[in-house]
Amino acid sequence: MQSKDANESEELALLSVEIGARFLFTTCLHTKESLRGVANDWSEALLGPLKSSKKARNWFAKHVLFDHPQRFCEYLLQCPSAEVRSAFGKILVCLAHMSLTDEPCHLPASASSIVLASEATLADHIFKGVLNLWDEEVEAYGRHLSQYFNLFLVYASLGLNEKNI
Repeated sequence: MQSKDANESEELALLSVEIGARFLFTTCLHTKESLRGVANDWSEALLGPLKSSKKARNWFAKHVLFDHPQRFCEYLLQCPSAEVRSAFGKILVCLAHMSLTDEPCHLPASASSIVLASEATLADHIFKGVLNLWDEEVEAYGRHLSQYFNLFLVYASLGLNEKNI
C-alpha cells in the first residue's frame, strides 16, 4: 500500500501533466517561437512529472496521444517547425523509455485503433502509432522524414532494451 506522501506525489504529477499537456497541445505548440519561447523547454516541463508517475504516463498516452491519433502525424511530419517536431519526438522517446519497466498497458478500444498483444507496453503502443504513419502519412508528408527516422535512432541509442522494441 502506498503512503499518503506517495499518493499525493502521484496526484501532483498527474495534475502537472494534465495542465501542461493541455496548454502545450492547445496553445503553446501552435504559437510563434517569439511568443512561446523554446519548444524544448516546454516539453522538458512535462518530462519530470511523467518520469515520476506511471499514472501520469498512462493518462498522457491515452488522453493526449491515442484519443488524438492524428497528433503523431501532426507533430512528427506535418508541423512546419523543426523545433516543435523535435520537442514532440523527444516527448515520445522519453515517454516510451520511462514506461519500459511498467507493466503491460491496456488501452481501451476507443483510445486507439492499434491492436497489440495483451502484454504490450506503453512503448509498444507508442512505436506502433509511429510505425502506422509509414503506411498512412509518410508519402504525403515526406519532407520531414529525417525527423521520423531520427525518433527511432534516438530511442535505440538509449540502451539494449530500447533496441529490442
